[in-house]
Amino acid sequence: MHLGDPPVNSQLPLAVEDVQNDFLAIHSRLKSLRARVDDLGTIVNEVSALRAAFNSIEAGANAFKLNMFLAVFFPLTLVATMLGMGGDYLLGEKKFWVFWASSAPLAKVIGAVLMTDRFRSSWNVQVDNPRREVRRPLVSTFEDV
Repeated sequence: MHLGDPPVNSQLPLAVEDVQNDFLAIHSRLKSLRARVDDLGTIVNEVSALRAAFNSIEAGANAFKLNMFLAVFFPLTLVATMLGMGGDYLLGEKKFWVFWASSAPLAKVIGAVLMTDRFRSSWNVQVDNPRREVRRPLVSTFEDV
């Protein structure tokens, strides 16, 4: 039964025919509202997908920060482990300075390699497409810490 269709039974009293017409009017109004609700449901799903994408970007940025932290401290722990076997390299002994003399430059070299690789990848993006606007990341990076 649609709006504008003749009533189902014209033998019914006038009040019942009016009720049928009222239900048809309500039905047509609810159909338009249902379409709006369906559209809003789609929007809600897209917003939740965007939120999940932003969360994954933030998790990736946090993983990057952790990796950079570990990349700097790994050489220190490696040298400390090798020198920690005993002998003249222990704390307070005469060759304890070797730890700092070997681990600090090693940490600087690894940090420089990591930063050079990062700058090289951003340079390649700019050289490949110089007209393209380079966008900053949505979340903070290691330099913002």
